[in-house]
Amino acid sequence: MTAVQYADRGTLGNVGGAMSWSLLARAVRQLFGIASSIIIVRALGQFDYGVYALLVSILTFAAAIGRGGLTEAMLRYLPELRVKGHGAGMRSLLWTVIRFQSVLAVVVLLLGWILRDDLAGVFRRPELAGLLAVVLGVAVFEVYFETINQSAIALYETRTVAVSSTLASVVTLGTLVLFVAWGWGIVGVLLATAAGHICAACLLVRKVLQHTRAARGENSESIRRGRLLKYAMPFLAVNVMVLITWRQSETVFLSYYWTPVEAGLFDVAYRLPQRMLEFVPGAIYPLVMAGFSEAITKDLASMRRGIVSYYKLLFVLVAPISLFGALYADRFIEVMYGPEMAASGPLCQVFFLVFMSSFFGTPLSMAIYAVEKTWVNMIFYLVSTVVIVGLDILLIPRYGLWGAVLPVALITVASPFARYVLAQHFVKGIKILWGFIMRMYLASAPMALCIPLRDRLSSPGGLVALACAAAVGFYAGLRIFRVFREEERVLLEHSNLPFRHVILRLV
Repeated sequence: MTAVQYADRGTLGNVGGAMSWSLLARAVRQLFGIASSIIIVRALGQFDYGVYALLVSILTFAAAIGRGGLTEAMLRYLPELRVKGHGAGMRSLLWTVIRFQSVLAVVVLLLGWILRDDLAGVFRRPELAGLLAVVLGVAVFEVYFETINQSAIALYETRTVAVSSTLASVVTLGTLVLFVAWGWGIVGVLLATAAGHICAACLLVRKVLQHTRAARGENSESIRRGRLLKYAMPFLAVNVMVLITWRQSETVFLSYYWTPVEAGLFDVAYRLPQRMLEFVPGAIYPLVMAGFSEAITKDLASMRRGIVSYYKLLFVLVAPISLFGALYADRFIEVMYGPEMAASGPLCQVFFLVFMSSFFGTPLSMAIYAVEKTWVNMIFYLVSTVVIVGLDILLIPRYGLWGAVLPVALITVASPFARYVLAQHFVKGIKILWGFIMRMYLASAPMALCIPLRDRLSSPGGLVALACAAAVGFYAGLRIFRVFREEERVLLEHSNLPFRHVILRLV
């Protein structure tokens, strides 16, 4: 199989070259994010951390509404305009999105201020009324940061994104340490996050504007507002429903039916696998979406080949991380966050396995977005939201933490199969690479040989040693089961990823 047959080399090269910087940025954010989470959990304690988890859920919903689905529209249409050489159209699109989001931000702030006392009354937490103003203010900064950040990624300005992400992480961690030392508690944590986003956005916006001015051609053609809103509005609904499906509804219901303590334990159990498993997908999703948008501008066959590449890229890392977490996550929870959070450990192990299954459907969902059938995903998430909220209300009041785990597990495991049926209808010839995925899990299996060391290593250094031993087992599995065959070698050779020749020699 030739490189041209395997994937569109122009798009794959752009994505691959940009991906190294995106992965670097994500790696830095992960390290600083883990350090920040340890400080936050240990500084706030069980109860206050639970209140903070509830506030973060509110913040996340507010930011999703404030983005209005327009951030995702940037990923779809900026690459299209770049390929066509419409520099003026790119600038017009950016300012149109910012104006729409400014209106939404004002609406969110006004509604939040009007309803602050009612919301505090629902959760029987009067202190929420005062904190809500801080939360909504931080949400506004997050909206603008995400729009500018995703725009830079869509334009393959990932080196600048890497620098800005590093800056944001350093500023967030530094101000967090300072505010915690000053005793600012939850407010200090929220303000530290906003400080990081503001610094990163200031660095990125200048680069994005420079890039659009440098685009070849000054054709005034842009994306019509009707087309933009038709694509974006379903995303607004989808983003809110995704948040309900992923963690936020359970955090809210646990806070309501039980106490902030249970909400905090659930949040800790959920965040670690989410942070680890979404490391690569979170870093490359905007790039791959931009690549798909370019590919479909050329031909549908290029996008189908891109989906195959995306599956392989995902499960090279998702498989070992999910299995490692299922085996050892409870030990990491206790060492990182202290004995207070040890009850989160078993839940965390379950989530590593549950979340793994969601990646079977990630490329399928992206294919539907790329062909502009956002309403399909909207209906999918509507059904998922109704089911999960119903199960939350039925199970959480009676079973607490485990009652919150079951709805998430059910929806997450079932969703890829539903996505497959939908994707087959709109993108003919699409498939899930079951053979490659199975080989990746066979290659990851030797990590289980470290189980005898599991309970003997209870220090940070011991857990690092455990992770290194598991990595050696994974490498041995790659060689034994010959995961990387000719197709994968061709993909890697033409990906423009850094150190690809070293990786090829190793595997």
